[in-house]
Amino acid sequence: MNPTSVGALLAMVERSFKAGAQITNLRKWHEWLDGLVGAEATLDNNDSNYGRAQRLFEEIGSVLDVGGAS
Repeated sequence: MNPTSVGALLAMVERSFKAGAQITNLRKWHEWLDGLVGAEATLDNNDSNYGRAQRLFEEIGSVLDVGGAS
């Protein structure tokens, strides 16, 4: 995936998350972020989007865990 596209998608996810996205969307985004920075990561930690993706992965994961939705 094009790094610009990843950055644009991360921005969209972050805005929606902060605006109070629904749990179903959070689950989809968490799965997508897991693909970027999780066990089967497609982003290298030298990628400019890695830190943002990792932070969102952890923040959304925390909300899903606290909500008992994961």
